[in-house]
Amino acid sequence: MIEPHEHKEYDIHFQHMEEHIDKIEETQKREIGIRERIYERIEILERKEAATSVEYSHILSALDELKKDVRELKEKPNKRYETFIAAAITTIVGGILGAIVAFIITNLPK
Repeated sequence: MIEPHEHKEYDIHFQHMEEHIDKIEETQKREIGIRERIYERIEILERKEAATSVEYSHILSALDELKKDVRELKEKPNKRYETFIAAAITTIVGGILGAIVAFIITNLPK
């Protein structure tokens, strides 16, 4: 077996390998920190996306209500018009019936 101090080239080689391993370990630690920050950011984005989804649902719900209200408002003039026509027809028919009844009453034998 070769002792490390017997051959200087082995000592230098081992020293370079140790330095290289140290650099690799430092790089791995930095990369772990970077990955942790990335995962934290992803989690934050997921929470924000969930909140945005809830807000979007509320907006769609409010929009549906708004559409319903607009539809009802559009129908009201038609209902008023229909009510006016019905009242006019009722008045005309009532007038005609009243005239017929009045004619019959005035022409009854005494």
